[in-house]
Amino acid sequence: MALLAQLGQVIAMRGAINKNGEARRMGASWLKPAVFLVLFLVSAWMNFNFIHHTFEVRGYLLDIGWFATLFERTGFDLANPRAINDLSYFTVHLSPYMLVFSNLLHGGLGLSGVSVFALHQALSAGVISVSLLALVASARPAGSRRVWPLVPAAILILLNNVVLAAFGYPHFEVVQYAVLLAALALAARQHWRWVAMLMVLSWVIREDSGLLCAALVTALALEGWLRRDKAVPAKGLLALAGLSLIVAAAAITIKSTYFSEVSPLADNFLGHPAFAHLNAGFVAERLAGLSRRIDLMAPLAACLMAAIIWRRPGTLLVPLGLSPLIALYLIAVREELGAFTLYYALPFVLITAWPFYMLAKLPNRRWRSFIAMTVMLFAMTAPVVSLTDVRATYFPLIGIIPAQYDSAQARAALEERLDQLRSEDPGADICASQGVAALSPDSFANREVLRFRGAEPCDFVLYFQSEWLGADYQLPDGAAPPEQIYDGRIRLYRP
Repeated sequence: MALLAQLGQVIAMRGAINKNGEARRMGASWLKPAVFLVLFLVSAWMNFNFIHHTFEVRGYLLDIGWFATLFERTGFDLANPRAINDLSYFTVHLSPYMLVFSNLLHGGLGLSGVSVFALHQALSAGVISVSLLALVASARPAGSRRVWPLVPAAILILLNNVVLAAFGYPHFEVVQYAVLLAALALAARQHWRWVAMLMVLSWVIREDSGLLCAALVTALALEGWLRRDKAVPAKGLLALAGLSLIVAAAAITIKSTYFSEVSPLADNFLGHPAFAHLNAGFVAERLAGLSRRIDLMAPLAACLMAAIIWRRPGTLLVPLGLSPLIALYLIAVREELGAFTLYYALPFVLITAWPFYMLAKLPNRRWRSFIAMTVMLFAMTAPVVSLTDVRATYFPLIGIIPAQYDSAQARAALEERLDQLRSEDPGADICASQGVAALSPDSFANREVLRFRGAEPCDFVLYFQSEWLGADYQLPDGAAPPEQIYDGRIRLYRP
């Protein structure tokens, strides 16, 4: 009888343990999706509001006002606003993707260009954030169901300086990296058909998107081949990489043949004449600048150390695949590219994600490796970068607070006042600051924007209260106060 009693106690204890284990699994089953959902919503909300905040303080024509206007185009030529030039945006970049997005959301739903752009940036930011977190989750030690490590990782992702800098200077190209990171996260879970579909989608974002696609897909194929992993369709991935190169070459040829009025390659990278700016001192200065960027050196160092410690040379494949692009940035004539400011550091987000993908493929991964990779994320946060470099970016974080400014109403009030001025004085030269031109880029010719006008005087000047227009456009002592438009943030005065 005593033996039966003891046996009953053992069975009861096992039942309790099983119930507790099931309870923990059930808790983890809803907690993990909740972390992902909260990260997506916070990231999307923050960047959606940031676009509206930018117009609330003052927009800028180059480039947020430009892109907001392009997202209102429903034709197939993607015409630039008057304040830029009378050409198609395809002379800058061949982007069928923008046409689809603008026709669906502006043409189909009637959203303003500002709202379409805000929604675009919100979705892109959300996908980038959850894709990075998915890679972090896949890199946890095998069999681990612990969800709590994902919470600090999510916070570090939200504070990633490279991502904040990219979204702090809004450009539609960020979606390119959203697609690539989503593909990498899916590849970590062997969803290869979805990977292929996303790679095909990336082809239509820009004429050169196929080059980035080819670099990532080739890295995935070679990494699988090095591990002799039959679950990785290496031949199919290499075929996809080759097709991506063909598509990119065809798109670049079409752009250079039919939309050749602008050459971004020469203007941004090569210079006029080509490479005239290059010398040993120039390259040394750029390399020194890169070496001081802790947020960029951290992922490079992580890949190198991981390749040595894990004895997996595949960890270097993405840095090597992106090295031609990084080298091109380093020798670029434009300072912003060579310094990897604004959104030009986004290739390093792919380098950041890659060691997490590699860690997910290690059969004997440990918590110490996971923690080491998380430390890399910490090193890339804006708070850490701010201790070593002035390029730390916090701007998009203001988007946590909803914007109170209705840019559509402000634009309508501005255009109404412009119509009155032009009807009262048809020959008047009415000039606009960058902020006002960003609000309504089709209302002003290029020469009417102060940035492009030079020394030629204006009869009227429209500007945001927060803008500094220079000494030539300051109110003299005793002058009548400027007229206030809409809520007083837009000002009109006669110099």
